[in-house]
Amino acid sequence: DNTDGYGIQGGEWDEIDREEVLTVWFDDSFFDDPANWLTGVLLTDLFPASDGGPGGEAGWVTLFDALGNVIEEFFVNAVDYVANGEFYLDFGGAYAADHIAFTAYVDPDRGYIGSEYSVAGFTTSVPEPGTLALMGAALLLVGFSRRRRPARIS
Repeated sequence: DNTDGYGIQGGEWDEIDREEVLTVWFDDSFFDDPANWLTGVLLTDLFPASDGGPGGEAGWVTLFDALGNVIEEFFVNAVDYVANGEFYLDFGGAYAADHIAFTAYVDPDRGYIGSEYSVAGFTTSVPEPGTLALMGAALLLVGFSRRRRPARIS
């Protein structure tokens, strides 16, 4: 298995599996700018047929605030979402999370059933270039419309 994302050295050294938790902490000043707020995460190595379980690989992605309170928690399941082992988890909004935790699914009755995955990257709420261009054009139009015209002498 080639390294294709971030994981924990344990079962498979480039994946999150068993009862491992990968926690990513962000610098406090990073989220001062709303353009840096998290909007999603790219996951890899999620496959419908897991190593040991029939239900497909699965896990949780949990966002926390600075006090350790859960902001939002997402359950990802390869059976429902994934093509070719890659999945983009769209958070459905932008979050200024202090840290984010990734855990693999462990069946409460059977224990570890082969769920494992890697974290390939994060997305933030940086505006699209087209949105910025449209906003700039609108500001120019407002500026031209408010321009003072010279007074007429009768």
